[in-house]
Amino acid sequence: MSIDKRGYMEKYMIRNGFTLAEVLITLGVIGIVAALTIPNVTSQYRKKLLKLDLQNFILL
Repeated sequence: MSIDKRGYMEKYMIRNGFTLAEVLITLGVIGIVAALTIPNVTSQYRKKLLKLDLQNFILL
């Protein structure tokens, strides 16, 4: 009995890495989440800056 090493390797080979489709889908989801959250974060940052500027102006 001889074992067909090539068939064995193909059948039980561990998959390394990701397919192009998986990477593109992941990047798309990250892009959508970023597009939804970045405007909210930047507006809150601008509000805090304005508040600090007004407080510094009043203290002068």
